[in-house]
Amino acid sequence: MDKSLFGLIEPLKGRRIIFELVNEASVDGILLATSKKGFKLGNTRIYTSQKEDEAPVSCWDCFVIKSRVRFIHFPRNISLYKIQKELMECPV
Repeated sequence: MDKSLFGLIEPLKGRRIIFELVNEASVDGILLATSKKGFKLGNTRIYTSQKEDEAPVSCWDCFVIKSRVRFIHFPRNISLYKIQKELMECPV
């Protein structure tokens, strides 16, 4: 996971956040855990990769749902998707 993104979401554990991706897909939930390979929003594990050979699918800007596992590919020009501030500040 990109270090700048990790630093941004690490302090948000326990809060509800929404990621809007460049292809207009989005994912949201309560942030439960973070790691170098991804993070966990509620019951959904999200895996991220910036290296094409490590990616679970081939497209950089795709959002693929396989049962309850969602794969998000960060674009090369990572312009930190809009993380909605209202939801970051929500105590729920």
